Amino acid sequence: MERSVSVHTETLLLMKILVFIPTFNDRVLIPSLVKSVLALGVEFHTLVIDDGSDPELETDGLSGHRKKYFRCPYNVGLGVTTNIALDYAHQAQFDILLRIDADGQHRLDSLLPIIEAMALRDADVIVGVRSNSLSFGSSRSIAAAVLKRHMNTTANWISGLQLDEWHSGLIALSRVAIKKLCFYKYERYPEVEILLRAVQLDLKVDQFSVTQNQRKHGISSITLRGGIHLFLRFYMLLLRHLIERRK
Repeated sequence: MERSVSVHTETLLLMKILVFIPTFNDRVLIPSLVKSVLALGVEFHTLVIDDGSDPELETDGLSGHRKKYFRCPYNVGLGVTTNIALDYAHQAQFDILLRIDADGQHRLDSLLPIIEAMALRDADVIVGVRSNSLSFGSSRSIAAAVLKRHMNTTANWISGLQLDEWHSGLIALSRVAIKKLCFYKYERYPEVEILLRAVQLDLKVDQFSVTQNQRKHGISSITLRGGIHLFLRFYMLLLRHLIERRK
């Protein structure tokens, strides 16, 4: 059970927090999402990266004070957009980089508790773990749930972490983590690689339980073909981690 946490307002006001929102053809919620993030406090900034949406996103309200917008000329994948976000966060000296999805699944009232937990636990990386993910059974087969549990168990055994979710789109990185992780290049599904790199770099990784909304708009970007690629990529990353650890 998560305990209630609180960080002094003065401490938060001294922090620069970047909320990274990658998007590909998820255009409906972006303007309101940016507005809602900025309303959380003056320490919050947004970075929307459009991964080659077709047609191009309407950019009104996406750039300006505390708001940045970047468009990739074509679909380069989440790994490249993650690299762009890490590079920007490092160069602009943000204290925390938070990634959220563009489809409205991540509740914004989870962001401050995650930041507070990061401060209290002295964590470098915090993964938002969906406490109600199993309740979405109508969109997830039993086989997929079993496979996910097997993948999580395998990754935890190999890495030494104890995470309930390895593919969460909600993740927070400290300034130390940003600085160390920005020098690596990530591929289409970067979540697992970031966590394994964090282990290799002796960063403290923790998790925080969050409630996830039903997807408000759009569909999952992971197709059957993409799911197979994700599965293979997952085990390739674990194998590479084992090899590099033994060097």
